[in-house]
Amino acid sequence: MLETSRVPVIASHSSLRHLTPGYERNVSDEMLESLAQKGGVLMINFGSFFVTDAARRNHERECAARDGSRRNIRSGTEALNLIAEMHQPRLSIADLMS
Repeated sequence: MLETSRVPVIASHSSLRHLTPGYERNVSDEMLESLAQKGGVLMINFGSFFVTDAARRNHERECAARDGSRRNIRSGTEALNLIAEMHQPRLSIADLMS
Protein backbone atom coordinates (compact mmCIF):
# COMPACT_ATOMS: atom_id res chain seq x y z
CA MET A 1 0.00 0.00 0.00
CA LEU A 2 2.80 2.41 0.90
CA GLU A 3 4.55 1.74 -2.40
CA THR A 4 1.52 2.50 -4.56
CA SER A 5 -0.19 5.30 -2.64
CA ARG A 6 0.29 8.86 -3.86
CA VAL A 7 -0.94 10.36 -0.59
CA PRO A 8 0.08 9.69 3.02
CA VAL A 9 -1.39 6.51 4.48
CA ILE A 10 -3.09 6.18 7.85
CA ALA A 11 -2.92 2.96 9.85
CA SER A 12 -5.88 3.20 12.20
CA HIS A 13 -6.81 0.92 15.07
CA SER A 14 -3.28 -0.39 15.42
CA SER A 15 -0.44 -0.37 17.89
CA LEU A 16 3.13 -1.59 17.83
CA ARG A 17 3.89 -5.25 17.15
CA HIS A 18 7.01 -4.91 19.32
CA LEU A 19 4.69 -4.79 22.36
CA THR A 20 2.49 -7.68 21.20
CA PRO A 21 4.69 -10.12 19.24
CA GLY A 22 2.75 -12.14 16.69
CA TYR A 23 -0.28 -9.85 16.71
CA GLU A 24 -0.30 -9.16 12.98
CA ARG A 25 -2.82 -6.34 13.17
CA ASN A 26 -0.19 -4.20 14.88
CA VAL A 27 2.64 -2.67 12.84
CA SER A 28 6.28 -3.73 12.94
CA ASP A 29 9.15 -1.30 13.48
CA GLU A 30 9.93 -1.52 9.76
CA MET A 31 6.34 -0.72 8.82
CA LEU A 32 6.35 2.24 11.19
CA GLU A 33 9.56 3.61 9.66
CA SER A 34 8.16 3.24 6.12
CA LEU A 35 4.94 4.91 7.17
CA ALA A 36 6.86 7.85 8.63
CA GLN A 37 9.08 8.21 5.55
CA LYS A 38 5.96 8.56 3.41
CA GLY A 39 4.37 11.12 5.76
CA GLY A 40 1.82 8.62 7.07
CA VAL A 41 0.15 8.39 10.46
CA LEU A 42 -0.19 5.55 12.93
CA MET A 43 -3.17 5.79 15.26
CA ILE A 44 -2.34 4.02 18.49
CA ASN A 45 -5.23 1.98 19.84
CA PHE A 46 -5.14 2.08 23.62
CA GLY A 47 -7.30 -1.01 24.06
CA SER A 48 -5.39 -3.25 26.47
CA PHE A 49 -5.11 -6.20 24.10
CA PHE A 50 -3.50 -4.02 21.43
CA VAL A 51 -0.78 -2.79 23.77
CA THR A 52 0.13 -5.62 26.19
CA ASP A 53 0.83 -9.22 25.29
CA ALA A 54 -0.76 -10.51 28.52
CA ALA A 55 -4.05 -8.78 27.72
CA ARG A 56 -3.94 -10.07 24.12
CA ARG A 57 -3.48 -13.69 25.29
CA ASN A 58 -6.33 -13.27 27.78
CA HIS A 59 -8.56 -11.84 25.04
CA GLU A 60 -7.76 -14.82 22.77
CA ARG A 61 -8.72 -17.26 25.57
CA GLU A 62 -11.95 -15.35 26.09
CA CYS A 63 -12.78 -15.51 22.37
CA ALA A 64 -11.99 -19.23 22.25
CA ALA A 65 -14.26 -19.88 25.24
CA ARG A 66 -17.02 -17.81 23.65
CA ASP A 67 -16.64 -19.71 20.35
CA GLY A 68 -16.75 -23.01 22.23
CA SER A 69 -20.02 -22.04 23.90
CA ARG A 70 -21.58 -21.26 20.51
CA ARG A 71 -20.55 -24.62 19.04
CA ASN A 72 -21.45 -26.80 21.99
CA ILE A 73 -24.63 -25.88 23.85
CA ARG A 74 -23.92 -28.47 26.56
CA SER A 75 -20.66 -26.77 27.55
CA GLY A 76 -22.03 -23.28 27.01
CA THR A 77 -22.59 -22.61 30.71
CA GLU A 78 -19.05 -23.73 31.50
CA ALA A 79 -17.63 -21.46 28.81
CA LEU A 80 -19.66 -18.48 29.99
CA ASN A 81 -18.52 -19.10 33.58
CA LEU A 82 -14.93 -19.16 32.33
CA ILE A 83 -15.42 -15.83 30.58
CA ALA A 84 -16.95 -14.32 33.73
CA GLU A 85 -13.95 -15.46 35.80
CA MET A 86 -11.37 -13.99 33.44
CA HIS A 87 -9.95 -10.67 34.47
CA GLN A 88 -8.84 -8.50 31.59
CA PRO A 89 -5.57 -6.83 32.57
CA ARG A 90 -5.99 -3.07 32.51
CA LEU A 91 -3.60 -0.87 30.61
CA SER A 92 -1.45 1.37 32.76
CA ILE A 93 0.35 4.59 31.94
CA ALA A 94 3.62 2.65 32.41
CA ASP A 95 2.49 0.21 29.67
CA LEU A 96 1.96 3.10 27.30
CA MET A 97 5.26 4.75 28.14
CA SER A 98 7.41 1.64 27.74
